[in-house]
Amino acid sequence: TLNLAKTPFYEGLLKGIKGQYLIFEDGMVFNVRKHEGFNVTLSLQ
Repeated sequence: TLNLAKTPFYEGLLKGIKGQYLIFEDGMVFNVRKHEGFNVTLSLQ
């Protein structure tokens, strides 16, 4: 899982969304609820 406190920058291809989780192509999972209060920027291409 991706932890923004330890890894403040991450770049990857979003594969899907399931509930509160963003799932990336390389297997990394981002838990949106866990990072409540963080400022996150997503760039879509």
